[in-house]
Amino acid sequence: MVVAVAAAALARPCFAADTAGSPPDPASIKASCSHVKSLSTCTDYTADAFSVLGEDFHKSGCTAANGVWAAQPCPTAKAVAGACALANGRFERYYTDGNIPYKADAAAKDCTGLNSGKWLGAPKPAGPKK
Repeated sequence: MVVAVAAAALARPCFAADTAGSPPDPASIKASCSHVKSLSTCTDYTADAFSVLGEDFHKSGCTAANGVWAAQPCPTAKAVAGACALANGRFERYYTDGNIPYKADAAAKDCTGLNSGKWLGAPKPAGPKK
């Protein structure tokens, strides 16, 4: 149990503030872990994600959590506009489908609050004029 907690801590270090302001180019994504049906989320991994812990670590963690590992980006169908930039080359995607369907504001809130990430979403619409 201690090993699992330590591994989880290593896998999700503090978010680096210098992450770019937009999701990665789909060509840079090396793999993904989908929990769209159960959690309405999917995580994309760039090569940076594998530089410290390796692809096998992320793959085994994905499948152990009942995720579906794929050597391609997360699906785009029913995805909320935007993504959550996590540390070390990982990007969380949110979906309007699955057991916990998201809307953009709830996805952004989960990203910054629950995941300590940086929301890379569409700009918020302007509020009503006073």
